[in-house]
Amino acid sequence: MSMYEEDEPHWWDSAFSEAVQEYLDGAGCTGLEWDEVPKDLLAEAEREALKVVGPRPKD
Repeated sequence: MSMYEEDEPHWWDSAFSEAVQEYLDGAGCTGLEWDEVPKDLLAEAEREALKVVGPRPKD
């Protein structure tokens, strides 16, 4: 067990973030910062990412 484990991102967080980014890239938002993406589009991307990775597992 790593003594830095709490600093390492949970696998789900990484997968969710990647799925959101892939959706946004497909929507033409490549290269934008998170705060530059319209809130409704970001919410849609998050919903679609949940379909891909599923809900965050309880540890």
